[in-house]
Amino acid sequence: MASFRVETQRQGTELVGGTLIRDVIVVGAWTIPSNVYFEVAIPRAEYKKTHVLAGAEIVAERIESIIPIPHVAGVSFTQDVTPSGQVANIYEITVVSSSGKSSMQIQSQLTLFDVALQAQVIADEVNAAVAVLDSVEGI
Repeated sequence: MASFRVETQRQGTELVGGTLIRDVIVVGAWTIPSNVYFEVAIPRAEYKKTHVLAGAEIVAERIESIIPIPHVAGVSFTQDVTPSGQVANIYEITVVSSSGKSSMQIQSQLTLFDVALQAQVIADEVNAAVAVLDSVEGI
């Protein structure tokens, strides 16, 4: 059973390096059970159910692996432009302090291949953010 559900599909283009552009189908989906929206671009030439399943499953698994990390209050999807002009998928992770009175966002592209390693990297970043929030609350 997939850990996501597809919500939308639309045609688009994707920059694949310096000036190479390819046609893609952008699939909008929601993770299960946490209901976090994300998008995956599948090259139009490779667009079939198996590629959508594979691409979206990887992203959903990465998102769902960080939801249970202590002090993570939520995850949201956004996009930004890199210094080289490419669009990047960004995940904003809302972190709350130990008291729950303060919060801040950290960003990640969630691109590490190993899901467990990705979750550990994010956990370390969350812990660092909590330490900052807690120290400011202590002033």
